[in-house]
Amino acid sequence: TSAGDGTYENPKDTIAGGVSTAGVDGVIFVQEQTGSGGTYDEKVTLLNGQTLTSSVTGNGGFSYTTTNKPKVTNTSQAGSEAVINLASGNTVNRLDVTARNCSSCWGIYSTGATTTVISNNTITTSGASGWGVFNVSNGGASTVSGNTITTSGASSYGVYNVFNTAASTVSGNTITTSGASWGVYNVFNGAASTVSGNTITTSGGANGYGVYNVSNTAASTVSGNTITTSGGANGYGVYNISNTAASTVSGNTITTSGASSYGVYNRSNTAASTVSGNTITTTDAGGGGVTGILDIQATCREVVGNNINATGNAIDITDVGKIANVAIGGEVAGLSPGGSSANTTNGGTVSVTSATGLGVGASCL
Repeated sequence: TSAGDGTYENPKDTIAGGVSTAGVDGVIFVQEQTGSGGTYDEKVTLLNGQTLTSSVTGNGGFSYTTTNKPKVTNTSQAGSEAVINLASGNTVNRLDVTARNCSSCWGIYSTGATTTVISNNTITTSGASGWGVFNVSNGGASTVSGNTITTSGASSYGVYNVFNTAASTVSGNTITTSGASWGVYNVFNGAASTVSGNTITTSGGANGYGVYNVSNTAASTVSGNTITTSGGANGYGVYNISNTAASTVSGNTITTSGASSYGVYNRSNTAASTVSGNTITTTDAGGGGVTGILDIQATCREVVGNNINATGNAIDITDVGKIANVAIGGEVAGLSPGGSSANTTNGGTVSVTSATGLGVGASCL
């Protein structure tokens, strides 16, 4: 039932009841649940333009925020659905969302939507392919910011953006995955994507990439993040492959510790790339070498001002590019394309091949 008239003094007892009463473009203020074990147990489907929040500000400066984030789950949740399902123009703010432990059971889901904002929530999933936030085929800008997202099933990405045609921003989140899962997954998007200021930690299996950008046709920026991967092979910090627009990886602190777990991996991209101002540390607990930056592509790129501690090569880069002010183990190496410079600190070396006609300080961007 949905007892009450939906006022603060006489609230509905389900979120669905509040959604229905508020209508299109309405605001649903979610109080902490006092019954049902302190949790709203239901599937939530919003209407266009609605805001679902536990913190409101009204006329005359009135504001109210619940002591704790209201808890929302759905113990009847089936596969390929979310606890909270968005329409267009929605905001979901400051809730504690937990998906059922089942395959493809997601936290918050948006498809075919215009502008959406998902902010300051705590989102937890535990089943295989249990994505924390899933944005697909949206035609309006999406923002995922200030959330704490934890996933523990295989292929359970923290944030999954795919086939979107408007800009996406993932910023200021704390994302933790522990089941061979990726922190942020951007693929087949046709508009600019920004991943900035997040703390991303992946562990527990192979291929636990921090940020994964693949086959996007608009510019991507990965900046100011703290990215840590561990627990398996191929846990790349940032993985850019087969993108057709410029990519920038800058100002990040990236630490990886699995076999072939490169700090930054650029491959088969057809537009310019920049890797600058990062601090990258790579190790392999099994004793093998791991490259800090691996760059295999035929386009121009810049690798400038990074600080790299690597048990393998600090940088492997091929074809045309610019390399300058690269700090390896705290030292600065000025390099000429076509040559290599060994550095005994941490065994780091730099390998540059086929950088035709460009010396240090040259630029093709």
